[in-house]
Amino acid sequence: MKRLLAGLTLLVLAVLSAPISVGAATDTAGGSVSLTVAPEFQHPCVGYSSVTLVATITGPSVPLELLHRPEGGDWADAGAFSYDELSKTYTISVTEPSAGTYEYAAVAAPGATGDIQPQLVLPWNVPGLTLAEDSASSEVHTQAGLSAALSCVKGGEVAFRVHGPGAATAPGPVAVTGLDVATTYTSDAEGTDTVRASYKICSDVSVGTCSTFRSNAVTHQWTLPTAALTLAGPSTSCVGESVTVSALVQEDESPLSGVVVDFAISGSDGSALSYTATSNSTGTASITYSRSSQTLDSVTATAEIPDASPDPVTADATVTWNACTLIAAIAPEDARAVTGSRLTETVTVVLDGTPAPGAQVELQEAMAGQPTLTLTGTTGSDGSVAFVLSRDFPGVDHLAVTARYAGSVASGTTTALWEPAAPASTPVSSLPPTPSSSTAAPPPAPPPPVTAPPASSAAVGPVPTSRAPAPLPSSSRPRPTHSRAPASPAPHNTRSASGAPKPHRSPARPLPPGSLTVRDASPLPGERDRVTGRGCPPSATVVAAVDGVPVGHTRADAHGGFEVGFVAPARPVGRHRLTATCGRVVLATPLDYVTSASSGGANGALPAAILVGLALMAFVVVPVLRRGFGTGGL
Repeated sequence: MKRLLAGLTLLVLAVLSAPISVGAATDTAGGSVSLTVAPEFQHPCVGYSSVTLVATITGPSVPLELLHRPEGGDWADAGAFSYDELSKTYTISVTEPSAGTYEYAAVAAPGATGDIQPQLVLPWNVPGLTLAEDSASSEVHTQAGLSAALSCVKGGEVAFRVHGPGAATAPGPVAVTGLDVATTYTSDAEGTDTVRASYKICSDVSVGTCSTFRSNAVTHQWTLPTAALTLAGPSTSCVGESVTVSALVQEDESPLSGVVVDFAISGSDGSALSYTATSNSTGTASITYSRSSQTLDSVTATAEIPDASPDPVTADATVTWNACTLIAAIAPEDARAVTGSRLTETVTVVLDGTPAPGAQVELQEAMAGQPTLTLTGTTGSDGSVAFVLSRDFPGVDHLAVTARYAGSVASGTTTALWEPAAPASTPVSSLPPTPSSSTAAPPPAPPPPVTAPPASSAAVGPVPTSRAPAPLPSSSRPRPTHSRAPASPAPHNTRSASGAPKPHRSPARPLPPGSLTVRDASPLPGERDRVTGRGCPPSATVVAAVDGVPVGHTRADAHGGFEVGFVAPARPVGRHRLTATCGRVVLATPLDYVTSASSGGANGALPAAILVGLALMAFVVVPVLRRGFGTGGL
């Protein structure tokens, strides 16, 4: 028995003398100790919390002792652990008398207080609560954030109390799981809330002692959303056109859809209009209307946005209705240019006499036998835009311009004559008149007749009208009858659409070189005629014109001869000039109109003596050369 007791004593002494490291260090026998605290007591409250520390030992089980000290102070014995055989753990209850940070270590009893490292650090604080908010103001129906900061934790919950418009939706209590507690709440009305938080804890040091700690007070401003209503649309328009006025509905600068907008329009002439529209997904509500007379409209848009404002929001604008006259003028009119060169035509657009910048202009260039060309442009600040034209072959371009501006449309027309350039390799000399020559080269086959262009045209707007060519007689409309005494009656010269005898035509003269002869020197307006001549450069383009207005064209043959069919244009009674231009050579002969397009009948007959004199008139044709190459003419 004595030997057994001696052995146990030696065993106990050996165990107690075995060194045990603190902080999970392993001793020579492989033993170690770890120290923890329950999670909910990481931040204990002075005077209210009794913290339970748990020690776990690996290796041989030995009695443990708890050492504690204020941070940076001296170690002191805080008491011995109790051992629970069921859970195989060592526990100890700890409380500290004052606030501060404390360090803890578990050592084998009896422990030394030498070089020991702390295994656990706990901050002990007196209870306290601080309330804060995410922002000082929020819009109604949105969420406001609250946060309560605790200085120590001992379970329980934090309660919130609200005084103000948000009281009905105040947040409920929030369970405490750490030092920070967060929640949100809202309000259905604008105004200011006062909010406080409270924290109730009961002491387990002094049983039955409970205290409530209250936070500071914070204020929260509840506001209505910012509603905005703006109008957009033209400030001026033309009578008879339509304008669109749009209202943009916004809430805090974001589009608001589904809002009904009322438009009230009051005219300076005493008239009144009203419309209703609903904003779409972009927040836009639009109406379109027009006026039939000049007036100044005051437009007011009204919308109700209950969530944003207790009162309707409004916006105002004005629209001035003018009796607009849009004019599109093209210059130069009836221009002349040489083929291969460039011709600049400038279109000027004015609205009620004021330049129209930004007007859309379209210019169409049409020539007989050629495809129509279309050019487009936009007027500048002076209301004008320039178009550069060019042709590689002679002829007459008919130019038509269309301008669009402020809902109005204007148009204008003119012509451009492209004259052939003289061949550089073929010198042209002046040709003496040879009226007595009776020899002429056979003329080439006559080309198809060319319809004469308008005598003149002008660029006009929608009110003035363009000048059009005089109407030409047709076989379905009877032509006036005339009675003119021929020099020698001939049966084949008597002709009339109505059965009456037609005046005798001057006979054609023999075609001498460098001359021009017209088949009928006294044509009726709208009647087909033919001019024959020679003296042009071989293969040159020939343009026939009456008083400078082109009526037909052809190409000279290899001997300089040509023949052009044309329709006699409408001209007043009297003598007119028929020319044939080929390069720099101009040949001329007179045309005598004895009746105009509007005269006719028996009352239009001239005295027989005058008619006889006209019939016997000899036509002397002299080649006329321009620019110093010859003289002559009428």
